[in-house]
Amino acid sequence: MKRSKLAGALLFVCAMAVIAYLPAQRLPFIADDYLQIKLGRDYGPMHSWPALLRDPLYRCRSTSVVLTYWTERVAGLNPVAFNFSSLLLHVANCALVLAFGAWRAVGWKLAFGTAAFFAVAEGHQEAVIWYAAIPELLVFLFSAACCLAFVFSITRSGSHLLWYSTALVSFLFALASKESGVAVVGALLLACIVERMPLRRSVLLLTPFGVLACFYAYAIFASSSDILHFHDGAFSLNAPFPKTIFNSSIRLLWFWGIAAIVVLATWNRAAARTLLPASLCWVGISLFPYSFLTYMNRVPSRHTYLASLGLSVLVGAAVLSVAGRKRSWGIALITVIIGSGRSWMSSPQSILSIEIAAS
Repeated sequence: MKRSKLAGALLFVCAMAVIAYLPAQRLPFIADDYLQIKLGRDYGPMHSWPALLRDPLYRCRSTSVVLTYWTERVAGLNPVAFNFSSLLLHVANCALVLAFGAWRAVGWKLAFGTAAFFAVAEGHQEAVIWYAAIPELLVFLFSAACCLAFVFSITRSGSHLLWYSTALVSFLFALASKESGVAVVGALLLACIVERMPLRRSVLLLTPFGVLACFYAYAIFASSSDILHFHDGAFSLNAPFPKTIFNSSIRLLWFWGIAAIVVLATWNRAAARTLLPASLCWVGISLFPYSFLTYMNRVPSRHTYLASLGLSVLVGAAVLSVAGRKRSWGIALITVIIGSGRSWMSSPQSILSIEIAAS
């Protein structure tokens, strides 16, 4: 893609993300936001990092804790500043989704359609408009950076070690953002499958990520006696996680995901055979770490932010399929999608209060 077209696509995607969430910038703090701010004050300063690393729960939120501390240091206790920092992270995530267009297996057209829908998708709005959910944005940021760097390390000639090292460092930051960062290992495996990597090389490349993920999980379970969620009834390894994953996946895919699957199955079966399995696998992989809930049979919408990438790929591919057959219908469909994503923001307070009450 020419630089001018790429710049235009990036500007459009970022503008859609900003426009969709502008009304949420006026939201005040709510109870959990104050807890997040207190964590920033307690653990954010550099001299408090050893104590943060000893905390079995919040060391898995280290990036959000430090970011919260510096946000308050720079802007004070101003809700607009905190809300805007969440919005900037969402914009950065949309830009990273677009950057996947550099991967030949994706391409710029599909990346643009995916990023445009991801920018305004209504399903994961809680992660963007509720400041206490900022770990969801950060784990996506570092997970996407990890995947992108890993893809470049296996597809581009030269600088393999640099890109691979960048992927490893990004993975460490993803693990320091949220427990769902372990899902990146599954995404990297999908990348190896898509690129038809030899089994031996795939194992060698994925082993460091798998070892880190296993060590990370072991550290969590080894400290389970000190983590409240293992004892307050909210989380259990005996929870019916298959049912939770199924319910959450269906809720995530309704309505646009189901419509996209129908479009692909009807008009672009080649894309359906390749993109549908990969997208649904990613939805399941990214929802799995959240699926051991005992108080709900679905995950809260803030936890679908990472999984929404799979939905966005399907919708982006469907829009391309429609636009390729008749451009006017493609434009109409894009307009409807943007309109649906924009409409729910007319009353962000109502949406947020409903989601929090449900979770």
